[in-house]
Amino acid sequence: MKSVWIVFLLVFLSDDVLSQITFDCPSPQTGLANNPFLIYCVVTSDSGEVPNTYWLFNSVIVPNQGERTTGTPNGLIIQNLQLTDGGDWVCTGELASGYTDTITVQVIVDDFPGPPLNLAVEATTSSSVLVTFDRPEGSELLTLTQWVIEYRASGDDSWTSVIEADTAVTEFPIAGLLTLETYTFRVAAETAAGRGNYTQELSITIPEDTTASPTTTNLPQQPSTPVLQPTTTASIGDNTETSPTSGQQSGNPPAAFNSILTIVLGLLAALIVLVLVGVGVYVWCKRSRRRVVCQTADSANKTPPA
Repeated sequence: MKSVWIVFLLVFLSDDVLSQITFDCPSPQTGLANNPFLIYCVVTSDSGEVPNTYWLFNSVIVPNQGERTTGTPNGLIIQNLQLTDGGDWVCTGELASGYTDTITVQVIVDDFPGPPLNLAVEATTSSSVLVTFDRPEGSELLTLTQWVIEYRASGDDSWTSVIEADTAVTEFPIAGLLTLETYTFRVAAETAAGRGNYTQELSITIPEDTTASPTTTNLPQQPSTPVLQPTTTASIGDNTETSPTSGQQSGNPPAAFNSILTIVLGLLAALIVLVLVGVGVYVWCKRSRRRVVCQTADSANKTPPA
């Protein structure tokens, strides 16, 4: 009787403890959107029993015979893979004894990206431009691998390609262009699925470099005709002085000339006052002298003879 129990325990342990579930499910796995996709996952056991399998996505059981999903011994087939199918898929294997085990498979959904948005090209110098754009619409769920910036001069058939791997940046300078030449630009995005559509082409003519030197932009404007002005210390050291306006040049005297004229007029007025004062003093003195002479003569006439 004891031997029967031992045999029973050995069979039980061999089924529940010694038998293990093995998963052959690489991760991550990449599929192309809008196409059928097999999540490859082969589930076996050490005892040779084929485990029952089922899948979960976003914590929801996925039917093995659903509208878009079909379970097979090699994994789960998804019809018409969508960008929203990207994420973690959990495969569960279960033996007849009730023993279960799970594995997680990351699914990456790739698609051909749309064209970048809002392409703009701005000339920065006489030989370079700055190309700016926005990410393609709906590319948040895609893994962009690079930007492809292409340009060509007018009359050329072939494009010059500039590959930029930093997809977090959406503005790039392009140098080595010819002045007064017209260039056409276009931009595309790439994923592991391939290159998407290009933007609409945008043309720009590279202008001549007419930027003035900073030393000339800060100088005061010189008058068109020479104006005679007195030289003062303030006019030499004060950089805020401005040139006479057109109204001053056409007839209005400058401020310095007005100051000189005022001084001259003041001196002239003072001189006139001094002259008038001198004339008054002279007249007064002359009258005073005549009065003294007259009084002396009257005194002489009134003196009695001796």
